[in-house]
Amino acid sequence: MDLSLKLTDSIDKIYKFLVENTKQRGSISLILSSNTTDWVTSFNPIIELNNIEDYEIGLIDLETYYSFPNVTLDNNKFKYFNGATNKTITIPVGSYEITALNAAIQLGMQTNGDWDSANNAYYINIYPNISTLKSVIEITNPSYTVNFTINNSLRELLGFNSVILTNGVNNSQNIINILTINSILVNCSIIASSYLNGNLNPIIYSFFPNVGPGYKIIERPQRIVYLPITTRNIMQIRLWVTDQNGKSLDLRGETITLRLEIKKK
Repeated sequence: MDLSLKLTDSIDKIYKFLVENTKQRGSISLILSSNTTDWVTSFNPIIELNNIEDYEIGLIDLETYYSFPNVTLDNNKFKYFNGATNKTITIPVGSYEITALNAAIQLGMQTNGDWDSANNAYYINIYPNISTLKSVIEITNPSYTVNFTINNSLRELLGFNSVILTNGVNNSQNIINILTINSILVNCSIIASSYLNGNLNPIIYSFFPNVGPGYKIIERPQRIVYLPITTRNIMQIRLWVTDQNGKSLDLRGETITLRLEIKKK
């Protein structure tokens, strides 16, 4: 092969390389919303991907409100004895910190007439011990007790065993379990190559919100992880959001919006 042919061949290879690596790589943006945390979105027309290309998908952002409850119908009872009568306060389902729980219980006791109205003081006070990560229940009236032996009690959330508390300072036996959710997992039905604890699971993203209960969650990954897509014709996508144990997240009707991007590898 003479020098001119070699030069032409080299130029052709360089040209093909430049075309391949500078061509526009199109992407598809999907914005999907629901007021549940397990929903299916159908596409009309369907999304048809090129059969000779490989595609992947990643989560761009997620928006919702921190509305998932730590107090549910399974743990919202607070039973106490006022020296004459047993009474039970039912805490409304919601997202609570220790101070908010204390306020809700004291409001219930005040409504029941079980407080020191003359001195504007309460007979039961609940607060956290920051050093031990446990909770403290202080009972200032010797006639009062707190009964944590009933079903659907707040005891586990506050770190207590099944016990009856009496007058004085009562420290919880266990660490506060105020955050029942350690991680939020976003699952997507059309992805592969994602594992949870060694098992194949369609998790496209996981996080925990950096805001408190009641505030808006705006989650944008600093580094988007793209995962391979398992189909060429996308007729529908199922998305579901769970906790670390696979239990469906309860947003209590708040809207959740996710933006996904499909792109060529």
